[in-house]
Amino acid sequence: MPPLVFCFLVAVSHGVVITDNVWVYGEDHAMHALQTGDVVTITSHAENMVHIEYGNARYRVLSDILIDFDSEVGLEKLFVFARGYFDEREFRKAARLFDVFTTHFDTSVYYAEALYYSGLAYEEIARTCSLTDTLPEMAYSEYLRQWVYSGMAYATLIERLPENPFTPRAQYRLLHIQRMTRLPWQDSVAVIETERSQWLEFAARYRHTDEYVMALLEAAYLSRVLFEITGNTDHRNAAIDSYRRILSEFPETVAAAQARLYIFEIENGENIYKY
Repeated sequence: MPPLVFCFLVAVSHGVVITDNVWVYGEDHAMHALQTGDVVTITSHAENMVHIEYGNARYRVLSDILIDFDSEVGLEKLFVFARGYFDEREFRKAARLFDVFTTHFDTSVYYAEALYYSGLAYEEIARTCSLTDTLPEMAYSEYLRQWVYSGMAYATLIERLPENPFTPRAQYRLLHIQRMTRLPWQDSVAVIETERSQWLEFAARYRHTDEYVMALLEAAYLSRVLFEITGNTDHRNAAIDSYRRILSEFPETVAAAQARLYIFEIENGENIYKY
């Protein structure tokens, strides 16, 4: 009779640390610091303590410093914490938690919003990065003298959820990022016309969104730039047509006030690009 083999399955789950500088004493008899966004393996719970594994080491920590993915409201709690850090302008913590959320909960109803706010958090981080303090998602612009976010979260949202309500917002932010990577224009008509076409395509596709009027303003601005570079009155007329469209569709708004002001500037020969 062959020997009996007993298999024991140990239930483990994963979780994420939600605060910085959690100092723990490991089995290697050394102190280590866990940071917001560190994903750990949870091996067991004991009252208000949790046994975890991280980096091939085992630790015992307070349960309230992390979120268990398998808890009944783990998904919601992680999303709320990420949004909370964003609202508190703790953008690095927010970005790390949003990254964890979008990696582990990509079928959640909050997935699109998490991607969008992840992008916003990274844009804020880029504005304050130094040359020695950056992230893989950034590229340095010599012209702007700052880091520029790649827009990866926005691109993922646009590709995976093209009909989601957050997609027009993501597309709007991505177009702005693409402009930053193209600067300086150096009077390149082709580059500016390409960007104007993108804004006009955006306006045509997302006519019933809050970003629609902003896209019209962007396209009109680029038409003014093209007129000042080339002297071609077709560009001047295109700008005026866009502004009149805004006056007609959005009367008594700040966008209409801007449109009226910009028509006045054009008609009086005021430049915005070629000073």
